[in-house]
Amino acid sequence: MPSMASTATVRLATASCSKVWKSWAGGSSRDLQTMRSRRQFLAIFRCLNPSGHGTLARGDWNILQQVKQDVEQSLIECVQYLLRVSDHSWTTAWSKLDLECEDQLDRSTWQAALTRLGYHGPADVVFRYATSSSETLMTWEKFSKLEKWVTQPFDDAK
Repeated sequence: MPSMASTATVRLATASCSKVWKSWAGGSSRDLQTMRSRRQFLAIFRCLNPSGHGTLARGDWNILQQVKQDVEQSLIECVQYLLRVSDHSWTTAWSKLDLECEDQLDRSTWQAALTRLGYHGPADVVFRYATSSSETLMTWEKFSKLEKWVTQPFDDAK
């Protein structure tokens, strides 16, 4: 059973984590609550605190920052690649992924489509980000969430 101080530290860390991830994801506090954020942040806290002492050092938070940067870089690289192989058209990129015109892709179809297009980066990271990690299908609406990672303008009129 965790001590009272440990529990308070976990609560404080969860609240701090919530603010960090909320600013990164661009969601509201209400959105985060509906996405089971408390459990997710507690899981992150536990990963960063394997000893179970209930506190985190600055180095532990730096690890979290590095993970965030790695995920962001994966998103940017995947989006850039998709636009490059799709004549810089977002709708063409989706069409190349959704060859069967089913308007949705499961994880394995998403990964196979990216491989077919020649992308060999971390496809699962991108899928989990766009689908909020708990969903099992990528749709056009969810795919469009990746648009915020476009670093150069594209022409969707093609």
